Amino acid sequence: MKGNHHIGVNFTLLLTTLMMSHIPGAVSADDNSDTVPPIPIFDLVEFRYEDSTPLVIDGSSSYDPNGNSGLTYVWSADFKGDIVTLGTVDNGSQVLLPISKAGTYKVRLTVFDESLNSATLEREIKIEDMSPIIDAVFGETSLFDESIIAEPESLGPWIIEAEATNQGDVDRIECEWYFDSKIWLEGCKHSIQDWPLGSRESRQGILVVIDDDGSESTLQFTLVKHEDATTFPILFIPLLIVLILAFAITIRDRRSKFRIPKWQHTYEETDHMLK
Repeated sequence: MKGNHHIGVNFTLLLTTLMMSHIPGAVSADDNSDTVPPIPIFDLVEFRYEDSTPLVIDGSSSYDPNGNSGLTYVWSADFKGDIVTLGTVDNGSQVLLPISKAGTYKVRLTVFDESLNSATLEREIKIEDMSPIIDAVFGETSLFDESIIAEPESLGPWIIEAEATNQGDVDRIECEWYFDSKIWLEGCKHSIQDWPLGSRESRQGILVVIDDDGSESTLQFTLVKHEDATTFPILFIPLLIVLILAFAITIRDRRSKFRIPKWQHTYEETDHMLK
């Protein structure tokens, strides 16, 4: 791959030389009157999060101090020592850098003017990894962390599937499905004929999703035999008791503060009542 890259650069230089030699009035490479190199310009932010959409890098602001407009752009990039294939836009002044993997990318732009004077600019960009965000279904139920999934009444087969929703990991993930801390299935999409609960009343499951950078996310869920109607009361009995006690205390306090004053009879009223 590196050999192909150098061949491409050499071919560009050769083509530029041939073109210059056939353009009337063009400055020859042997003409020493133009010795000022062009100025390469492009910007890169320090870091970005990984993304399946390539990053556009723009070198069109590069210029020749002598005012020549016929610049030739030669781009190259490497990632961890490997050459990165770049997509070109328009006249080559812009390129597309793939940033779907986390790490540091080095990007170089060499600009040639019509006299074959050249200058090179190199910049780096760090691509940050993002843990995969799991989007999954188990049978007929969407899967979330701590989901409780009842055994379906319909017969199989059932689909279980996981995806990563963040842009950097679409279609480049691995999935592992566990039950009771033991591996059950590998792969992100399966069609199962037998519901994995068997004769058990419940079973603990874990889905592990791993992206191409080695980052992983997990999601825990529970399979149950039937939807347990007693789950709601059991979970809320302690809370209900607290609420009842709080209500009783409130009523008692209100009653203690609301005292009806006793009627104080006068002596004349008492005497009249006795008669």
